[in-house]
Amino acid sequence: QLGLTSFTIYDSNSDVGGTWLANTYPGCACDIMSHLYSFSFELNPEWSYNYAPQPEIWAYLKNVAKKYDLYTHIRFETQVQKLTWDENQRKWIVSLRHKNSKIEEEVFDVIINGPGPLRLPHIPPEFNSFKGPIIHSADWNPNIPLEGKIVGVIGSGASAIQIIPSIAPRVQELHTYQRKPAWVMSRPQFKFPQLVKSIFSHFPLFMWLYRTIIFLFNELKFFAFPNSLSNQWGKKAAQSYLKKQFPGNEFLQNALTPNYSFGCKRICPSNDYYPALALPHVKLHRGKIVRVESDALCTEDGRQKIDILILATGYRVHDYFAPMEVIGRDSENVLSRWKKEGPRTYLGIVGSSTPNHFFLLGPNT
Repeated sequence: QLGLTSFTIYDSNSDVGGTWLANTYPGCACDIMSHLYSFSFELNPEWSYNYAPQPEIWAYLKNVAKKYDLYTHIRFETQVQKLTWDENQRKWIVSLRHKNSKIEEEVFDVIINGPGPLRLPHIPPEFNSFKGPIIHSADWNPNIPLEGKIVGVIGSGASAIQIIPSIAPRVQELHTYQRKPAWVMSRPQFKFPQLVKSIFSHFPLFMWLYRTIIFLFNELKFFAFPNSLSNQWGKKAAQSYLKKQFPGNEFLQNALTPNYSFGCKRICPSNDYYPALALPHVKLHRGKIVRVESDALCTEDGRQKIDILILATGYRVHDYFAPMEVIGRDSENVLSRWKKEGPRTYLGIVGSSTPNHFFLLGPNT
């Protein structure tokens, strides 16, 4: 639309995909319906499931990159280390390093900064005391066998809710450590018949209509977030779903009921998380982890021997674009200022000290 023909994309990874390239943990999938979780200009009639798994989303993104000839513009395995605004040239000096080569510089008129917020794993330092294998959900190691092992999972957010039911059948014991439970809703998962995919392929209008319906349905969910009748309905639906999963089990019902308002944190759709927690060899721990030993975790309730530790502890989202430095007008280090004073941007997109520099998924978006 702007008539820009000369651009370069720098990616520290070896391929496109971002989070869908990096996250390969068991059960990894999107919790947004597939036909909505796709570009409006590049709808995909071949989604296999209503909620697509990670390999399928990654394949979709690679196909989009190929179709629009983005690969010829991408420099992979290139780490952008610093962006510096040059007031004299009124341009950005980009310092970057490709693999293990020396630092080089390029000059650009416009910067679009989109490294993604779910990128730098948050690893609490207390777990350094554990001497067995440690796997973070964002850096999964498939070469570590889980079969017959005693496994501990730290966290109860979106990743843990997908990992736990996927590995539960494979392990000897599974201990899941929960700080705060999430609101969990039933997930309407189903496979698209070949006939439906053929109709979407040959008659794109039907696919567009289907996507529009999903879009409008999700827009209506906005009214469930303020303190409203919709919010109360959502809360009661989640509570009802929880009670049906654990009839007569007051411990799990109480342990898995959040003490914060419905919608204040991410709502997680899942059909298999609650059934996994009900398995006899799966133990939910609510008590605080008071000590981490070389082969065990100690909570207020006791000591549990652990063979393998899985950290579903999230990301360092408040580091924004770190470790990249952004030096704006008057040599201002943007991230350092944000750390001291809090981030200040216009609509999370632009900042006063960084001309012609645009954030994707910037602060407060």
